[in-house]
Amino acid sequence: MAPKLKTGTRGPARKRDSPIKLCCAYKRCKSGIDVKNIGKDLQVKKNKVNLEKCRDSQHAAAKVIRFCCLRHKTLCLNPKPEPAKKRGPRTTLNKKQILHLMEVLRQDGAPWVCVAILIQLALAERGGATMQCRFRWLQNLAPEDHGVPQISVEKVNRKTKARDVPIPAALASLLHRWLHDAPLCGCNSQWPFQNQDTAPDNYLFASRTVSGERVWNQPMTREAYQLRLRRASEIIGQERANTRQAGGEEHCFEKVDLTKIGTHTFKRSSITLLSAICTSPAVLEAISATSSGTLDRYYDDPTPDRQIQALDTAFGPVWRRMTGKSTPLEAASTEPPKRKRSADPSDLSGAADVDADEIRFCARCGEPRTDLRWKGCPFCCRPYK
Repeated sequence: MAPKLKTGTRGPARKRDSPIKLCCAYKRCKSGIDVKNIGKDLQVKKNKVNLEKCRDSQHAAAKVIRFCCLRHKTLCLNPKPEPAKKRGPRTTLNKKQILHLMEVLRQDGAPWVCVAILIQLALAERGGATMQCRFRWLQNLAPEDHGVPQISVEKVNRKTKARDVPIPAALASLLHRWLHDAPLCGCNSQWPFQNQDTAPDNYLFASRTVSGERVWNQPMTREAYQLRLRRASEIIGQERANTRQAGGEEHCFEKVDLTKIGTHTFKRSSITLLSAICTSPAVLEAISATSSGTLDRYYDDPTPDRQIQALDTAFGPVWRRMTGKSTPLEAASTEPPKRKRSADPSDLSGAADVDADEIRFCARCGEPRTDLRWKGCPFCCRPYK
């Protein structure tokens, strides 16, 4: 009579002398444990196992590898891939660096990228949305137009907000001249492209095929934009290396990580440059269609130049006075107030001269006590002891 099956088991118990149906996959395992019905905790998919550490007897069509214990399973697992290093935010460029980058792009045969950078700076927009720009976005560029020159951004993706951004007359005149009078030319290229129709529904930056033919009904991709910036970064890197070797004047990109120049660089640069001269968050929100909290947290870059300028503006008079190099204006602002001497010796309102060796200083603000009859510091009102 056949033995009864126990409830909750995988089958009848293995007999004492029965042969092992399936050995542990680890090649150095010497245990006699049959892993045919082993639990799921000790089963691993084949693509996650280092087969060099497993037995050669594994079936070629096997999809699951079984082990007798957790230690053998761990020994045979593939090492976990190292987590990818975070790239970090895109770098921020100043005005001089932006102009130099645009000149490199123009000479490299990509004048359309220069136009894209100008529009992206004016809109503080992402590169993907800038590539979707159509000619109807550019409004009132001609001098005879009565309306305000502006760029009417349309909602081209989930992150772009439709809005009208007014632009300066100088930028409007520049775009109008390139569109109707003389195109922006580079090395064997120009913008608008040759034979490009500037109808309102057409894209500013039309795509092209591998053979070089323009596809007027498709916009340039963000990847193509990024590819041109990467190529320009390589040229600038070579320029920088030549400048270092020659030992001449420092290159304007000397302290810039060229690997972090991308399409998002110009949105960050636009916000950073605008924040340096504009203290109103409402203006920045209207231009970029981004909340002030997001701008402060992710886009307003506290560059080293801005930090140095802030420190020098706040505390420059202090260390220049300590080194004796204060300007006449700073010296006048930190000088103690001069008082006229009275002819009456009993009048204590005048200041008494004190020898340089006898001058004492306020313990709070550090200003000199030039009159021994002063009961307190005239600058911070701290009483003398």
